Amino acid sequence: MASATTQDTSHSFLRVPLELRLKIWRLSFPGPRSIRISLIEGHFMSNTNTPTGLRICKGSRDETLRFYKLCFAADPSNARIYFNVDCDVPHLFTQPLDPYFYNLHMFNHLFRPYNMGAPLATYLRLFSIAHASIKNDIKAVCLEDCRLLTGEYEAPPMPLFGPNCQVLDFQGISFRTQKLDHGEISQQSLHQRIGDFIEHKVNKTREDYRKADQINRSAR
Repeated sequence: MASATTQDTSHSFLRVPLELRLKIWRLSFPGPRSIRISLIEGHFMSNTNTPTGLRICKGSRDETLRFYKLCFAADPSNARIYFNVDCDVPHLFTQPLDPYFYNLHMFNHLFRPYNMGAPLATYLRLFSIAHASIKNDIKAVCLEDCRLLTGEYEAPPMPLFGPNCQVLDFQGISFRTQKLDHGEISQQSLHQRIGDFIEHKVNKTREDYRKADQINRSAR
């Protein structure tokens, strides 16, 4: 007959093997996120919640900071957005813009940030500086109300993103990058494209964690 005695003693979490503790902290990670980035009083801000692991204890915070870094500021001390380059997607949103910006298509030359209108110029110029250190590590970016209107030109497009960055564009948005030509209309809805991309990133992240665990086990 099974004993009716119950275990009501709480043991110290620190007695749990380190390998299991790290797995628990990683399970608290939010996973792939679309992080909407706004420019407020000269700082890039986001209303995305910070990872839970940053607020539990020193061990969880240390493990979380291995993957999530404060990003998007020319001066690192001013960075306010925790970002994981392996799975997070920046969501660039530039409204409200100077109304003059929408009349630029009347001109037949390449419009660079300094003559795109003050609001957009400030946003894109600061973003190009703020994410320079991780530009080539960002896997994808979501664009909303961002337009690079071009006519006849010989200069290359504005290098806002790295060569391997996948661009997820809203329906009807015109932007020129390495992955999206000027004037191209997306054939899928934004939500579908983001959903497909994030699903792929979730599966890849899980596979990377699985391989890392196998390597750790074989190294013992």
